[in-house]
Amino acid sequence: MFMMVSGLLWYDDDTHRSLAIKVAEAAQRYRERVGYEPTTCQLNPSLIPAPAGARPHRARRKEEPAISLRLEPNEHLRPHYFYVGVLAGERLKRAIDPRSPRRKSRAEEAKSAG
Repeated sequence: MFMMVSGLLWYDDDTHRSLAIKVAEAAQRYRERVGYEPTTCQLNPSLIPAPAGARPHRARRKEEPAISLRLEPNEHLRPHYFYVGVLAGERLKRAIDPRSPRRKSRAEEAKSAG
């Protein structure tokens, strides 16, 4: 287990929602609060899903996002707590705010000016 440089502790005990949705909401809140893209989610080992070959295949619901963060077991976290953030040694990447207008790159600015 590695140390987080920046993190957000998220709690979600709703049994009707999938792990993927809980992690996605925690990651979104991290982006809103910190302004960077999270890379890792630490959670209680009991919440980490079994490898794909070890569980029966179920069709994923359409609204369910894929888990894009690295899931790491952390036995110090109680069930239903998610510690989302960036690990020490990883580069910080600015989060793109979907509510703000996208800033043009220099190449796009030069193209539109000329």
